[in-house]
Amino acid sequence: MPEFNAKEIEDQRLARLHAHWHSLAGGKPPPRSAIDPLDFPYLLGNISLVDVEPGEAGGSRFRFRLIAENIERLFDRPIAGQYADELKVGLLRTEIVRSYRSAWEQGAPDHTKGESNYRNSHRIHYERLVLPVVSDGEAGDMLLVGSIFSLINRA
Repeated sequence: MPEFNAKEIEDQRLARLHAHWHSLAGGKPPPRSAIDPLDFPYLLGNISLVDVEPGEAGGSRFRFRLIAENIERLFDRPIAGQYADELKVGLLRTEIVRSYRSAWEQGAPDHTKGESNYRNSHRIHYERLVLPVVSDGEAGDMLLVGSIFSLINRA
């Protein structure tokens, strides 16, 4: 897996989120108590908080605690409370779980950008930044996820 390079982040809001996360613990996962979504109002409609829970065979599952408003609008259904591996978004689901697992297991950011099929033969362009956050004795482990989606117009 290629090493994370912050210079590859295209969306400046995601770059600011990464800089904020990095400032909290010097590039290591900060404690959950240090995360306050009000610290990044420029990205609130695009922020998700994902709980990391024990899964089968010692693995992890990822449950959406708080889902970005713009993502729920894009998929036209509530997602909070669901597990990432149960999303009904085909190949994008596989990519989301891969990205979450990478960030969690590596204890480092995972940055992904690309295109995916969307309903009615449309496509979306996405850029996602997944940032791990560790337990601090007050709450469990989680991922802080910034996601930017846009529909691709077809001629």
